[in-house]
Amino acid sequence: MRPVKGVSFIQGDFTLQSTKTQISSLIGEKRKVGLVLSDMAPNISGNRVVDDTRSMDLCSSVLDFSKNHLDQDGNLVMKYFMGESAPILKKNLQLHFSKVISEKPKSSRKESAEQYYVCLGYKKI
Repeated sequence: MRPVKGVSFIQGDFTLQSTKTQISSLIGEKRKVGLVLSDMAPNISGNRVVDDTRSMDLCSSVLDFSKNHLDQDGNLVMKYFMGESAPILKKNLQLHFSKVISEKPKSSRKESAEQYYVCLGYKKI
């Protein structure tokens, strides 16, 4: 892809601290952002229990990153796969955001577990 003015590209594994550090350094130590958007998905194994755990681990990592970088009242949009742990994640998100909505894109296949949490109004605790 050709470079886009004002855009920085990082290719890496978000579960690695080195990737998070790279992103954090681009944001800046004292700067906060208004939106964190995560369309990331874990590697899928086909085993529902394993896939649910991987999805929730990745989402938890995104939430932790967001808590460090979001402005007060900032927003988070995060992909997740609907599974047994999704309601637990939603309750955790509701502790940190004024409103949490679950959305399934029309473009997503009906049988797909892919959904998004739209989290509005970050509450710095």
